[in-house]
Order: sequence, then C-alpha cells, then structure tokens
Amino acid sequence: MYQVMIVCALLFFCGQFPNTDYAHCLQATSPDELSKKVNEFLKYNREKQLKEVKKSKDQVFLAEIINLSGSWPDDIAATQIQKEALARVTDQSLLSRIAKARYETDNQNYWSSWDVRREAVSKVNDDNLLMEITSEASSKEVRAAGLAKISNQEFLIQFAKATPDKELKLAATRSIKDPAVRDDILLNTQDPKEEFSMSDRPEPSFGGKTLSQWVKQFKRLDRRDTIPGKLMSYERESSDALVAMGRDSLPGLENLLGSSDWDVRYGAVQATYDFDPQIIEVVPLVIRVLREYYELSESKRNPIAFLKDATFDTLAKYGPAAKDAVPFCIKALESYPYNDHAMELLAAIGPDAKDAVGILIKELQQETRYDTQRLAARALGRIGPEARDALPALQKKFDNLKYADDGVSNMMKAELLEAILSISGK
Repeated sequence: MYQVMIVCALLFFCGQFPNTDYAHCLQATSPDELSKKVNEFLKYNREKQLKEVKKSKDQVFLAEIINLSGSWPDDIAATQIQKEALARVTDQSLLSRIAKARYETDNQNYWSSWDVRREAVSKVNDDNLLMEITSEASSKEVRAAGLAKISNQEFLIQFAKATPDKELKLAATRSIKDPAVRDDILLNTQDPKEEFSMSDRPEPSFGGKTLSQWVKQFKRLDRRDTIPGKLMSYERESSDALVAMGRDSLPGLENLLGSSDWDVRYGAVQATYDFDPQIIEVVPLVIRVLREYYELSESKRNPIAFLKDATFDTLAKYGPAAKDAVPFCIKALESYPYNDHAMELLAAIGPDAKDAVGILIKELQQETRYDTQRLAARALGRIGPEARDALPALQKKFDNLKYADDGVSNMMKAELLEAILSISGK
C-alpha cells in the first residue's frame, strides 16, 4: 500500500508539472526505483537517515522525505532531516509543492511542518508560484509568508481588498509599496455601520486631528505597528489623544468599546485604564464590554479571555463606582478559581461586593496558591462587616499559620488579621 502511495504521489507531480526540472529528474529515476529508495530510507535510524539526506542530490526524493517526515511523531531529529533536505531543494515548483503539500492515503494526512513549509516559501522567487501558495496553502502562516514575498502590486491590492481574513489582509497590505493605497486599505477595514462621526455637534480635536480621525486611526488594521519616525504605535498615539481630551473623547471611546472587533475593544479598554478616575462616565461603557463578553458562547470567549482580565483591571481604578461588575467577577471566579484580576476588583469595590462573599470564601479555602488566598482575604476585609460569614474560615486559616515564620506565611497572616479586624469592626 505504501508503494502505491509513493507512485501515485510521483505521478501526480509529473502530471501537474511536466516541464519542471524535477519532472526531468523522474525520467532518470522511475517511480518504482524512487519508491524502493524511500522504503529503504524509512528503515534506517534517524542518524543514518540524516547522513543519507546530506549526501543526496535527488530533489524529488528529498521533497518526498520532507513531506513524509512531517507525519512523524514529535521528533527533533525529523525536523533536522527536513531542514537538511530542504536546503538541497532548489527547484521552484518542488518548493511550491512542499509549501502546499498534503498527501492522503487511508484517511491519513502527511504534512510537512509549518516551519519547514514557511522556509520553503522563502526560497520561492516566482510570483505565479507564490500566488498559488497564497491561494492554496492550508496554513494561514504559510499563506502570509507567500504574500510577504509577492511583488505583483495589482494582485496584492486586489487580494487585500477582497479577503475577509484580517491577518492575511494585513500581510498583503504590508507588501504594497504605494503608501496612499496601503493607508486607504488599513484605515477602512471596519464595518461602515460602525464608522464614528459627530456631524450633529461640534467635534473636539487634539494635536491637529479631530476625534473622528483619532478613532479611525485607533481602528487601523496595523494599529499596533510602530508609526514611521515615531517611537509609538498608531493605537498608542490614538489612546494618548483620547486620554488628553478626557470627557470630550467619551463619544469616540463609546464607539471603540462597542466595536464588533474584539481586538479594538481590548485596545479601548486598555486606553480607558489611563483615564482620570474622576471620569466615572466610562464605567458603564466598560461594564457593557463585560456583559457582551459573557453573552458570547464559551468557544468564542476563550480566545479573548485576556480582554475580560484587562476589563477587571481597568474597573478596579474606579472602585465602588464599578459595583455593577460584581456579577461578572463571580462568573469569572466560578469558571476559573484563580482569577486574581477579579478578586482585586472586588477588593476595590468594597462593601458593595457583598454578593461575592460566598465565592471568596471558597477561594480562601483552596490550598493551591497563597496569592489567591491572600487576595481573597483582602477582598473579604475590604467588604467589611457584610463579610461576617467568612470569619470562621479566616480565623481557621490564621490559626493554621500561627507558628509559621517565613516571609510568605507572614504576609498571609498580616492579610488575614487585617481582614478579621475589618470584618469584626475593630
């Protein structure tokens, strides 16, 4: 069966590229001979396989080894063999095939590793082959590597405008040479329905740009790239402008925090962290982000869990004004018991976080992390007398550490004692 697979793969190569260098090579080495050669190779140990690869000049054989070794288990030696083989392959069509390779037999897929496939792309210099890789490779990383090498500007512009994938759009746009065309694409990637404007009232400005212009720059697809000639990103510059405008920037901030692009929301939450804590009007805008985050399915929440923690950190600056976030802190601790960000927010909210006493007692009683226990004790202490149900657990934890005299235990005892005294009203 394996020999049949090899012969089919080789015949496929020849049928697809009858005029390439490696097709001529096949005329000198029959499919049967190559199949026998590969089978013999697979019997060797890794050390001997590596030696065989280093002395081989048969590019079709080397390409086959690259792809077959991609199916081997987690094996550092296999990667060495792939890289040694790839260093000896120069045929452009073969390199393109390695970048896109997928061999199927008996429901098994044989892939070359991503790193090797990206390296294969780096050796391809033919625009037509690179465009094929961009369209046909299954790995987004490999496709992006192809876009980075394409010189055909018309193709890049059409691709960047057409693709819905933001990572590939960014990869294509970075290869566009005309800065005006590049900026036009990067500045207009958001849903037109979400475009911000203040046509109904006077618009504030800062640093020579209106609030609308700062919001648009904040949403640039390459917002985290460094601005040419400056030591900050587009997002950082826009964020600083919003902070400097203070309350005047709230309409723009609301637009950013309500974006359908959760990465834009994440950046906006981080910008809000730098706002003056006296501008409490931002609190309901940030809590809205939390609410809509928890309305997502778990599978959609998991990749953006970092946004939830950034939101907790921002709201902690606003203390009791963030009391409406308590239910979301409880949800966070129920799903992941070591969420320090949620506990720090509960501590900042204080007495109004009384509904979280039950979950905080559970955090205090877990034995895995001292930091978690310490933060739970602090939050309970800041809640004060409303956390009286936690006194037995706090006292027990303190008694268990009574004779401990190391740095961590002493910090824990101090936090426990402060919580006990605060709750007891002493």
